[in-house]
Amino acid sequence: MKFHLAMMVLISIPAPACPAAVTGQWDFDAGDLRGTIGAPLKYLDGSTGATGRATGFSTTEKFGIPGIDGAPAKVMRFPRMESPFMGYVVTHGAEPNGDGTRVNQYTVVMDVYFPSSSSGAFRSLFQTDNEDQVDFYLNPANAVGVSANYSGEVAAGKWHRIAMAVDVSARVPTVLKFVDGVKAGRQTPTPGGIPTNDLPVSAYVDKTVPESGVFGVTEDADIQAEILDGQHPLERETVKLFMNGQAASVSLSRAGTRTFVRYRPAAPLPATNTVVLSYRSGGALVTNAWTFVKASSERSRAVTGQWDFERGDLSATVGSPLRYFDGTNGASRGAVEFKSTTAFGVGEIQGQSARVMRFAGASGRNIGLIMSHGASPNGGEGITRVNQWTFIVDLLIPNAHSEQWFALVQTDMGNTSDTDVCVRFENQSGGIGIRGQYMGEGSIVPGRWHRLAVAFDLMGSTMEKYIDGSLFAVQQLPDSEAELDGRFSLGPSALLFADEDGESQVAYINSIQIRNYAMDADEIRGLGGPTAQGISTNSVALTK
Repeated sequence: MKFHLAMMVLISIPAPACPAAVTGQWDFDAGDLRGTIGAPLKYLDGSTGATGRATGFSTTEKFGIPGIDGAPAKVMRFPRMESPFMGYVVTHGAEPNGDGTRVNQYTVVMDVYFPSSSSGAFRSLFQTDNEDQVDFYLNPANAVGVSANYSGEVAAGKWHRIAMAVDVSARVPTVLKFVDGVKAGRQTPTPGGIPTNDLPVSAYVDKTVPESGVFGVTEDADIQAEILDGQHPLERETVKLFMNGQAASVSLSRAGTRTFVRYRPAAPLPATNTVVLSYRSGGALVTNAWTFVKASSERSRAVTGQWDFERGDLSATVGSPLRYFDGTNGASRGAVEFKSTTAFGVGEIQGQSARVMRFAGASGRNIGLIMSHGASPNGGEGITRVNQWTFIVDLLIPNAHSEQWFALVQTDMGNTSDTDVCVRFENQSGGIGIRGQYMGEGSIVPGRWHRLAVAFDLMGSTMEKYIDGSLFAVQQLPDSEAELDGRFSLGPSALLFADEDGESQVAYINSIQIRNYAMDADEIRGLGGPTAQGISTNSVALTK
């Protein structure tokens, strides 16, 4: 189970000697654990432990999850805690209050996103110590609380703001719970402070492998589940598992209060598979179901998007139309014009006139085009983004004023970081790359039409770069940015010709294509150089 945390705030409640204040806040805009207010968070198991290794910082777009209130945001990805040593330490900065030696009046607020795959299980929110049960949970029904007192709805797959206002110094200790600013419930903690003993009545499924909804599962992968005892233990002899409607023979093992269920399915499997696990606990029948998608033995390679501008607009030859980054009435629309090469007064393509798009350059970070590329996530089990892809473009860059940069592809849909593929000119010669690596065999000549291609394979941490069908260079991407689902992977959309600080210039574009795999050198060689007819959807010349 993973969730994404955008913001956490701790606020002390007023007391005579302790005025109300925000004593700690963490917003993750810097991509680490530093505090916006107060001390930084810390990893419970140290900076080199499992928590730090599994924690991620990026944008909602790059994580492949919705933005917050429609806007992209920088967030932290919180991993499933596999041991009692994992978690985050909050140095909250609040002083003791409520006539005690500890903080007895406080409010915790957090903006959180739990994926749909996390539903059906208890998820911890915060813990005042780590020696017994968590102090507040989301329960399997997505409600907030503890000790069988749950209320509100924190729906999976959506961003929510959860707040818990605690006052254990009052005559009747009280916790008020809020979801998205609306009071969700009130409960009284048990004597001794915040309640810490919360177990569901029946045994419950704590983990499944594969997780529900994942794709790319190999046929030889085991089906696994972990069942934790509740107030009543699992009745082991009642465990049944059905795979695609057929009863399966499972192996069971037990460690403490945890029971491990394992089944090795027989090949071949259908594309989509359903697992149903049932058992009894305390006399009650408990049923869990989840689905997964098998990895294709031969992934269908395809052109998933192409744009040729024959109609004088952003419509697609293959796939979905491009869109203006800041809307149809914004600066992006003003930066785009459609005419023939003859009307624009630029060179023909192999002696033929062609209808092309002129891009005036991205003078601001709100200028660019949105490319909904149509490629499905790839790269292995549990992947949420496109990690193998090829981008091809036929373009002419005049470089009339010896500008240095032209941004090609930006994977950050918020456009808050450097572009991810760009052209750099130096001494009237251009190269393709990123991170200072723009040298190779051949060059981009100002004022001349070229066919540029970049093939990403994050399974191998490489970007292969081509000019006019010939290999320009193979760039090894840095480990810190080449991870699967990382910087150079694609979410559902990407930006074209956009850069956060305007590293751009005028360019003419005749054809754009994207494929859902990393093309090899022979395929790209077969495409050759630019043509007035645009980029072939195969490796031989086609006409528009």
